[in-house]
Amino acid sequence: MVDLDALEKTLRSKLERIASRHGLNPRAVELAALKEFLIMLEMAERARHDVRVIVEETLEL
Repeated sequence: MVDLDALEKTLRSKLERIASRHGLNPRAVELAALKEFLIMLEMAERARHDVRVIVEETLEL
């Protein structure tokens, strides 16, 4: 199983670096990324894909 706390720290750090490079608010970048992933999951649900598999595969970065 993935260490979710470590993964969260890594992802937030990467988002903060991206935000910093482009003069953006880190929270805005985080929310934009979350929104994009949510859209993907909603599309997967409508297509009757297994959302659990998508989430698990995403966490295996």
